Amino acid sequence: MFDVVLTLNVTPDASQKISSLELDETIPAGWIVTRADHAEAIFDASESELRWTWLSAGAENDRTITYEIKASPNTTEGSYPISGRVSGVNVTGTSVGGDLTATVTSPTSTSPPAVWVAGTAFALMFVTFWGMILLGWLKDKDHKLDKGEMRRAIAGTFVVGFIILTVSSCTGFGIFQKEIVQAYTQLTFIVVGFYFGARTAVTSG
Repeated sequence: MFDVVLTLNVTPDASQKISSLELDETIPAGWIVTRADHAEAIFDASESELRWTWLSAGAENDRTITYEIKASPNTTEGSYPISGRVSGVNVTGTSVGGDLTATVTSPTSTSPPAVWVAGTAFALMFVTFWGMILLGWLKDKDHKLDKGEMRRAIAGTFVVGFIILTVSSCTGFGIFQKEIVQAYTQLTFIVVGFYFGARTAVTSG
């Protein structure tokens, strides 16, 4: 999200009787106004044109206009022109001076790259699976693996993956889509439930 704040001062000439004072601002196409101070004016926004109109403008009052705009999602880095013009009855039309560009830059991220996080997650799941397989193999006197050990390793791997997803979501990594997280969570409960169900059946038998 890109926010640009521009402040414009309009000061009528005390020697003139001014009416229908207008301030027209042109912003980049596709950008939207997120906040605008009307400053007791009639405000109108259409596409990339913004307009403030004062039907009566006293010379004794300065006017400060502040508005905030948001760049379109497909905006690339660079400088974009912002132009403005003041006009009215007994007012010589003039362009607004000052900073006439809005600079768009990419936000600086302090989070680890998504590829690094995903790679670490899969590595932990890989180590968990084969670690549990190895433990089951060492526990068996004949060094054989049965279906129970395989189911335990699979269930443990899914649980570790679920914990990683939970931690990454809480810490704001957001590297996985919401639908993927929901599907994986449901699959984890199914696998764990199947493991404990099979274990209960073997114990009962």
